[in-house]
Amino acid sequence: MFEKESKVHKDNIKRIKEYDEDLFSAFKTVEEATFAEYVTLELKYDYVKGVEGTAIRSKLDKILDKLSKSKIIPFNKLQVKAEDSESNNLLKDFDLLNLWYRSNLKVELKDKSKTIVSIDIFTKMRNELNKEFGL
Repeated sequence: MFEKESKVHKDNIKRIKEYDEDLFSAFKTVEEATFAEYVTLELKYDYVKGVEGTAIRSKLDKILDKLSKSKIIPFNKLQVKAEDSESNNLLKDFDLLNLWYRSNLKVELKDKSKTIVSIDIFTKMRNELNKEFGL
């Protein structure tokens, strides 16, 4: 399963055309039908059952390549939910506009307290960052 969610302000929809003609057309159609301030598209693909995965991956690669070279980013939100090969192919949210990394950690608490043991959390945070970014 692959999901993609994009959010664009109505004034930036025309800029999407530079990234992908089909995506621009989808945003433009929704904007014209609703006159909304923001247009959000949520796309879902089952890439196991067809060639959709290859096509959407190609589009996404093209968009990311252009985003990396662009000074103006028309998207307010650009997220994908895809299988993470490092987590036994469980679904994971990837925010393509922000470099935030989120991980759930189980940390040690001080005895009879709700205070976190600092060395424990910092060690686990460092390990997670090393695993994710190869630091």
